[in-house]
Amino acid sequence: ELHGRPGGGGDVRLAVAGAAVAVVAAIGSPRAAAGVIPRAAIVLGASPGGPFRDAASAPPRFVLHEDGQVFVGGTQRLEAGRLEKSEAQALRKRAEALRKLPGLGERVVLGGDPALTARLRLFDDKPFDVVVAGDPAQAPPHLAPLATLLPDLLRFDHPTLRPYAPPGYAMVVREG
Repeated sequence: ELHGRPGGGGDVRLAVAGAAVAVVAAIGSPRAAAGVIPRAAIVLGASPGGPFRDAASAPPRFVLHEDGQVFVGGTQRLEAGRLEKSEAQALRKRAEALRKLPGLGERVVLGGDPALTARLRLFDDKPFDVVVAGDPAQAPPHLAPLATLLPDLLRFDHPTLRPYAPPGYAMVVREG
């Protein structure tokens, strides 16, 4: 299920590694360091769920670039689109408002299943990185902006989103 609807509007099947590499290829920097997405404004990663699944190995679920290009996906599908300037600014404003939340540190536990984790990163003059564990529906009231933004990004849908297949893949392998 991609952004809240079965099938996600396309059926592009990508392996976990393929989807992660697709994001790197999509941004035109196959030599980028692992986990670095140049020109990203907002990046949301989430645990893929299920036993024996490592959240660190999953590709980002949502990436908004500074220019409004957006990538939405998971371990099986990847879609790309472009937001209007005002739409991108609205998402960035919601994400930036999180910096002012009382009690929001590098790690936050919302309640519910602590195996559900997400990592939200904002990139600008003052980078911001928070790991969230638990169910956003069980968040305390003072964390409501975070509790509403996470599901909105995880289920993000936009008329411009189309299945994405990169023109090529790049992989870096290091021993040890």
